[in-house]
Parts: sequence; C-alpha cells; structure tokens
Amino acid sequence: MDKRYKICVLCYGKLADTALRTIDTLNYDDTDVLLYNCNVDTVPQSVDRAISEGCEVFVAGFANAAEFRRHSRAHLIELQFRVVDYLLAIKRALRVGTRPVLALYRFGRPVDVKLLEELSDVSLETIKYEDSADLHESIQKCQGDVIIGASHAYSIATELGKKSVFLSVSEDSIRSALNRARTVCIEHHQELKRNRAVQALIQNAPFGLILCDSEGRITMANETARKHTGLGNAGFQSQQLDELLPSIGLLAFLQSGERQSSNKRLINGAMMRCVQTRLEHKGSPLGVLITLYPDNSRPQKNNETDMSAFKTHITWKDVIGGSSAMTAFIKEADHKAGSAYPLVIRGEASTGRNFFAQCIHNASARSKQPYMPLNTSIIPDSEAARVLFGSEDSSGTRQGLLELAGAGTVVLQNLPQASQAVQNCLLQALTRGSFLRLGGKSPVIFKARVITILNERESFEGIKPELWHYLSVLTLRVPSLREHPEDIPALFQSFTTRELTSAPRKLSSDAVKLLRFYSWSGNLSELTAVCRRYAWLLAGDTNRSPTALYLRIIEAVGENNLFSEIVTKHPALKDIKNAEPEAILDGIELIKRILKYSNSEIAEKLSLSRTTLWRLKKQASNPQF
Repeated sequence: MDKRYKICVLCYGKLADTALRTIDTLNYDDTDVLLYNCNVDTVPQSVDRAISEGCEVFVAGFANAAEFRRHSRAHLIELQFRVVDYLLAIKRALRVGTRPVLALYRFGRPVDVKLLEELSDVSLETIKYEDSADLHESIQKCQGDVIIGASHAYSIATELGKKSVFLSVSEDSIRSALNRARTVCIEHHQELKRNRAVQALIQNAPFGLILCDSEGRITMANETARKHTGLGNAGFQSQQLDELLPSIGLLAFLQSGERQSSNKRLINGAMMRCVQTRLEHKGSPLGVLITLYPDNSRPQKNNETDMSAFKTHITWKDVIGGSSAMTAFIKEADHKAGSAYPLVIRGEASTGRNFFAQCIHNASARSKQPYMPLNTSIIPDSEAARVLFGSEDSSGTRQGLLELAGAGTVVLQNLPQASQAVQNCLLQALTRGSFLRLGGKSPVIFKARVITILNERESFEGIKPELWHYLSVLTLRVPSLREHPEDIPALFQSFTTRELTSAPRKLSSDAVKLLRFYSWSGNLSELTAVCRRYAWLLAGDTNRSPTALYLRIIEAVGENNLFSEIVTKHPALKDIKNAEPEAILDGIELIKRILKYSNSEIAEKLSLSRTTLWRLKKQASNPQF
C-alpha cells in the first residue's frame, strides 16, 4: 500500500550506511523514506529519478546538498557539520598522521578554516574539488599524510591508499532531519488542500475577481471576471491590467495610496461597480484585489465615470538607463511628444512601448488631459459604436471612450486584432474629426491625439489601409534590451528591489557581465520574470555570498537558456569534430566563466570525454584551460 508522503535521502558511502541504519529505526506509518547512494557526479540524475517516483522533500549532506541546490528547487533539509564535528575529526586525524588535509566541495557552504586552525592549534591544508576526477587528482597531489572529509573524499582517499578520517554526522542528527522533512511534507499537503479549497471558492464566486501583484500585473482572474471583461481563458496572466482594461484605473489607484476605492466603471461596454482593495502582509505590499459587480441602476444624465482612472504620472524621470541608444531614443520621443499628429510606436513585445506612450503624453501640452489606453481587440463588433462613441436615449446620455478622452491622448492597443466595426469607428473619428453618439443628433468633436502601439514582428494586414495612413504620420521605434545591454544591470536591480522587502546586495562584476551577455529575447517581460524568480530564490536562502547570489542569477535566468546562448555565439561548439581547437576552447572557456561548470559538467554537456578536452587543450596550446 502506497504511503501518503515520500522523502528521499541523498547520501554516499559511509554516510549512506549510517543513514540506512537510522531509517530502519523509524516507525512512520504514513511516510516512505528512499535512500539513494550517490555523490556529486550523480546527484542530478538521482534527484530526477526521486521526483519521478513522487518524492517531495530531500535530505542531503554537505557536497550533495550544495549540488542539489544547483540543480533543483525542491524542499531540502541539509545535514550540516558543526564546528565540533570538524574538531573531533581533526583530533582523530592527528592520531594517525601529522599533516591533516581538509577536503571541501568547491560549491558547498563556506568553512571557516582559520577558526578551525585556531581552535585546534593545527595548520590545515585544504583541497577544493568539483567532481570525482578533480577530487581524485587533488588527493594524489596533496602534501598532507591524512585526509579529512565526508564520504566522497574518505572513499577516494581509501581507494588511493591514503590515510583518511571520516567526517561524520550522528544518527540523531539524521533522525532529526528526517523528522523535519516529514513535517514539511505534512505541511505542504495541508497547504495544497487549503489552496484547492480557496481556488474552488474563487472560481465559483458569483462576482468577478481579479488579483494583481503590487506592480499591476494580473496573477489570477476567475470565470465571472473573464466573462465580464472579455479577458478570455488564457494569455492574460503576467500582463499589465491597465493595458488590457484601462478603464478600471488600477495604476491611478496604486499611485493614490488609498487602501480601498469603489467606483462605477465602463468595462467591455457595460457599466460595473469596481471595488479595488490593497493587499498587504506585515506592512509589505502583496498586490490588489479587484471585485467587479454588474451595475443595474438606471443611467444618469450626468456621466458618473471617474476620470481619475485616465490619469498617468509616468515621465521621462522614471526611465532607467543612460546608454547611448536610450538617450537617442528619448531625445527623438520627446521631440515628437510636442506634435499633435498621430504617432505609431513600434518595437518588439515587452520593450516598454506603453510605458513610453505615457511618457510622451506627460511630456506634451496634453499632460493635464485624460490618457486613454484602448485594447481594441476586446471591444465586441456589435458594441463598437456604443463603446467608442457613446449613446443617447430618453433615460440619459452615456459618453463613449473617445469623448471621455477629451483633448488628451488615445492609445490604441492590439489594433491588427480589432474588428472591422471598431476600425470603421476610428476611421470616422479621424477623417471627420467628429462622430455621433448612438441615438444622438449633434456631432461630438474628436480632439484627442492618437498613439498606436504595434509589435514590429506582427503583421499589419489586419489594419484597414486607409486607417493605417491616418495613424502613421509619425513613427517611433523602441530599442530592444539587447540593443542597450549597458542598462540591464540597473534594470535588474530596480525590478528586484520591487520584489524584495529589503534592498538587494550590489551585483558582482561577474553578475553584471552575465546580465549583459544574455540576449533577453523576451525583453522586459523576461527580465521581470527572472527578477521575480531571483527574489523568490533568495527568500529561501541564508547564504548571501557573491558566489551564492551569482548561482541564483544563473538559476533565475535558466542554465539551459544561458548554455544555448553560448553555443549560438560560439558555433564551433555545435561542430566539434570539424572546428578549430582554439575556437572550441574559446567557447568552453566562456561556459566556465558564465556557468561556472566543472570540466566534467562541460564534457557531459558537450557529449565529450575529459580526455578529449585535454587533447583539445594540447592541440590549441592554451595554458589557461
């Protein structure tokens, strides 16, 4: 009969023997404990296998724990060596030798060797290794006569005929770690159960619920909200709510500092009561909950739309980056902000086109007037005229979005996906300079400037040619991140600061080089996701050394993404049989510099043997490899 929880212990050699004895003494009736005898060379494969078998929490010691963290974000309980464990091992070593050598895993938690020397009054030689081959070679070459180390080092030292002392962990420590791991399993399952209940409650609520993070990005929308807003079933998560549903006025609410607001809003052609509530935990902002209720009250003669929803305070001062590319772009954009002619802002997805549209609006004489973003793709064909132009009848007058824009700025989004009816309404307003409300008799003057946001990789075939001619009098192209890599470290720091409760540490020079090296094909959305992932990784870490932070950046960006980038920039790595050794080794050196891979990891990644790597080195006469 399968048990409810599964724990995996990753140990090697003598430690595995101790762990097995401990496991045999346990009396868990609801938990399976699996033991995988593995070292740093085989931890990744063991973890993948354990996860496929349903393991949720892992227990590992020193080197295996460090290697685990480099490859997985699953729950880990680490078996840690205390200072007293090292001192006892040193004392035992001095009984069999006079020159003890401490073997340490290069990527493991730092050990205060100086403190150990002071407490034991012994000079310690240290060797640091990356893999089995490296450890084997280091033990052979060391000057000491007795090796102190965990299972891996003890095993290889014994194999080489060297005197060795096992740096051990007690059965009580292992039992305590397993008990903690079981508690984590239980708490995790309870949390999943609560989350499923909350999700069911949210999805079946009779009113619309939209949850956004503290930066206004959508994290969740229930079925009722998707139905009322036209968000659909996919593609809206992580997007800015203000871009998809500008009439809600989330940005204005965030900037207001209010804890809650309740207003009537025109959403997807229907008037709704919109309640926005700021969410916090212990003083730290979590996001905003938007609750939508259909408004069935009679329309009033005086329009009740809250125009604060159509204000923006973003200016050129909010731009992060002083590269030559951005300086030239801002100069051009500021010049075109002074014109009343329609403007097309082009660029790759997520380059900040909507952000810069707000900067242009606030740099113009229209800055005190409404800023009206329109997601044209969600306006129903049958409702186009009523949403854009408004309507009149015996019960009152309802202003459309183009009238509400006044003498401000209308920003058209997703125009190639807009219906023909929406495009016809826009064309009418632009060509005539006026329009009629549905049921109305007097023309309404259209005074706003029009800015169109377009993806330069997107086909414009969906836009009516005559409408395109009117919209594209002026054009402006936003550079992609890879066109101004100098600005990426500053953006990374700024975005990460928003996600953390305390300011992040200054980036190391290696981290700066890594961030500039990567191409960021997803631009700001990818950078934002990486920063959020990095902040989440840091939340579970106590080790904030520059090396640890660098490895977390690698994990946040993605090892495979970085490796693919290196191979793309060094094509010799794709054709090792025919490429020049110098070109191959240049690529390998970059892999070591960016990803901090060991020789064994590089050989495995490139499907090479270590012998082949050394042969390439000899052929290229590259003494640095």
